[in-house]
Amino acid sequence: MENPAHFRVEIYTVPVADRFLTFDLLIMIAASLVLTAVLLTRHVIGRGMGFVVLTGYVAYVWSTP
Repeated sequence: MENPAHFRVEIYTVPVADRFLTFDLLIMIAASLVLTAVLLTRHVIGRGMGFVVLTGYVAYVWSTP
């Protein structure tokens, strides 16, 4: 018996800017690890930590050309 559902899989390469691989990806991984550690230890992000995260985000956006 033949499977009535036929799937076609196509794989394409997607161009990625060098800056993403050398800077942005590292920042995203670091931010994820820091936020994971904070949430596993504190369970609440207060005003102080919120200010630190917001300041980090503003610095990241400001550094983007």
